[in-house]
Amino acid sequence: MTTTIYSPLRIRSVWKILSVMLLGAFPSTSFADSPKPNIVYIMADDLGWGDIGVHGGGVATPNIDRLFKQGIELTQFMGWCVCSPTRAMLLTGRHPFRVGTGPEVGGELAKEETTIAEGFQANGYRTGVFGKWHNGEDPDSPTFRTAFAEAFKDKPNKKFEPGFGANVHGFDEAWIYYGGGADYFNRRTVKGTGPVSWWHNTEFRPHDEGYTDDLVTQHVLEFINQSKDQPFETHVKLNCFTTGYAVGNRRIVERNSRSIHTRFHAMVGLLEHPSHGLTLFDTGFAPRLQRLSGMTTWIYNRLLPAKATERLTIASQLDRLGIKPTDIARIIVSHFHPDHIAGLRDFPNADLIASQTAWQAIRNRKGWSALRHVLFPELLPADIASRMHPIEAFLDPGIGTFDRCHDLFGDGSVR
Repeated sequence: MTTTIYSPLRIRSVWKILSVMLLGAFPSTSFADSPKPNIVYIMADDLGWGDIGVHGGGVATPNIDRLFKQGIELTQFMGWCVCSPTRAMLLTGRHPFRVGTGPEVGGELAKEETTIAEGFQANGYRTGVFGKWHNGEDPDSPTFRTAFAEAFKDKPNKKFEPGFGANVHGFDEAWIYYGGGADYFNRRTVKGTGPVSWWHNTEFRPHDEGYTDDLVTQHVLEFINQSKDQPFETHVKLNCFTTGYAVGNRRIVERNSRSIHTRFHAMVGLLEHPSHGLTLFDTGFAPRLQRLSGMTTWIYNRLLPAKATERLTIASQLDRLGIKPTDIARIIVSHFHPDHIAGLRDFPNADLIASQTAWQAIRNRKGWSALRHVLFPELLPADIASRMHPIEAFLDPGIGTFDRCHDLFGDGSVR
């Protein structure tokens, strides 16, 4: 999970939220006139205390770990072992058995309960909830009743009992699904066999297309843009893809970690900007890496054997979305290891953006010198030098805890 938050009222970052519920509250007035900060709650469903890196988990979570190191960890707040009761505890500050959302008690949060969102509203905040609600049933609507009846036509005794909806609990804006076990691609509940559960406030939206986390991220960004005092309104959408993975000892990247085999996924980001078009962040793995010969490739494949297929290449995944290689305007290269650049040759028209220092350090390396830097010159396009642009040219004053940024589009939307 990569979540970047800046305040007050200067949230200018793209974030990909993998949690199932996000509660955001933003003052309706300018921060200059009010001491109230921006507040974002992120709830990760069924995440165990020991699952994250800072608590010794088996999966590296560096961004979450950084939040712990730069912030404060509250060690005496106790959640529940499943999702609905924990959500009720966060919303109300009360034991879930007292508010009707514990196991086997119905699950509908009573309207009489005072929620944290209502407290923020009373103090001049605009409030929003995005993602999974699971503190009540879907609200009533004729189209949802029809969808419910169709999904459960083989279970005539299963009756629809509408809930109150999230808005009655103090939320001005809600983009949510109500039930558990929803399919992330179509939002059908009951592990894909129930009706679609996807709502904008009280509007049932069964035909919205897209991966649920992408939709949640999109509407969170819209909410933030609408709730802050900014001279511009820019919407940037971020999609994330995995292009395969390498398997290796975790100690390769974390010297003091346990000696365990870990999958290191090669991730790619796609930024969609309304004016500047499509930008890739890295290009991930591609099978051409496995087809290379020579000692460098042999050593790399022994240390970090890569699992990549043509179907998983970023070019192939984009093609299935109707995006051609020529549609990509630019590629940001975070660094030149093979899990970041193996797909570069698939995008012959894109401008390339990378650190000038990093590029100068590796551009002429070959043989053992390249191996020491985990560089495969064969993966680089032949015309890379003419297409390369230094990221230092996009330098922008720091923001928040960052003393240096790069304003990629010149409008503050992505730094």
